[in-house]
Amino acid sequence: MKSLSLKKRTDNYRFFFVLFPFCLLLFLSACGESQIELEEKLDFTLQDDLKWIVGEVMRGTGKKHLLEKPYYVLEDLRYFEGDTARVFSAYAKVKYYYFKDIAIVQERKYRYQVQNNFWDRYYKKLLHEAPKD
Repeated sequence: MKSLSLKKRTDNYRFFFVLFPFCLLLFLSACGESQIELEEKLDFTLQDDLKWIVGEVMRGTGKKHLLEKPYYVLEDLRYFEGDTARVFSAYAKVKYYYFKDIAIVQERKYRYQVQNNFWDRYYKKLLHEAPKD
C-alpha cells in the first residue's frame, strides 16, 4: 500500500512541474507589451502607411505635387488602463503631410488591439490644412 501512495505523490509532483511552467508562460504572455514596444510597432506602421500614401499619390499624379520629404506628425498618443485595456491598450492620432501645393492633409486614427498584437487603423479623413514648415 505504501508504494501506491508514493507513486501518487510522484505523479502529483510531475504534474506540478509540467503544469507550473505552462501557467507561468501563460501569465507572462497575458501581461501585455511595454509602451516602448507599442511605440516601435506604431512607428513601423506609420512609416509603412506613409510609404503607401506616397506610392498612391505618385501613381495618380506623379511627383510634381509631392513634398520633397513627405512626413507625419503624431498629434495624440494615449495608453489605456483597466477594462478598456483588455481590448485596446493604446490610441494614436496622426496627420500625414505629403502635398506641397495643395492644402490637404490626411488624418488617421489607430488603436492597438491587445489580442492580435497590432495597430488597427480605424479612421481616415482628408482635411484642408497647409503643410507645416
